[in-house]
Amino acid sequence: MTRHLTRTIALNVVVATACVADGEPELQENTMYSILRCGLAATALALATLTTHADSGVMVKDSWVREMPPGTTNAAAYLVLHNHSAIERELIGASTDVAERVELHTTENNDGTLRMKHIAGVVVPSGGMAALAPGAEHVMLIGVSERLVAGQLVQMTLQFANGESQSANFEVKRGKAMDHHGSGGHDAPKSHEHGHAKSDG
Repeated sequence: MTRHLTRTIALNVVVATACVADGEPELQENTMYSILRCGLAATALALATLTTHADSGVMVKDSWVREMPPGTTNAAAYLVLHNHSAIERELIGASTDVAERVELHTTENNDGTLRMKHIAGVVVPSGGMAALAPGAEHVMLIGVSERLVAGQLVQMTLQFANGESQSANFEVKRGKAMDHHGSGGHDAPKSHEHGHAKSDG
């Protein structure tokens, strides 16, 4: 991060100097105005660079929402998070306009009965990945305003423990046969070896 900021400051200096040297003749008569205008342009460029740098740490892939059976108000969403940053990241929540609230859940198999359990977060190790998949950790949309059917796109904002957020599109797809969310089931549990859930207590 320090090296990145240093490069950003150096970039500001180069851009401002170039603007003053190559500016329009009428602006060269007012050096202070030229520097101010060029400084604003350099700052905007620096902010764009920082935003790209912050968003590039975690990549979202294979994001989708299970089509809702008629008469239900909840939907499960799945995705794979790839962490390309040098530090551990933790997904702690999400939000979307199509649901009253969004929670992170995991699936537990108690003597053959599937139960949903709320969790505080899903850790994505540095240089690794975490798969939120059927039968394991997943994102739960609760109180969906209108039934989601295959072919639709749902936009969600993912929230991370370090304060960053990231938008992602989830395609609605038909999944395998399942129990209703209210009875506590999705699919049969699958292995999940990469990321790991963080319990909320």
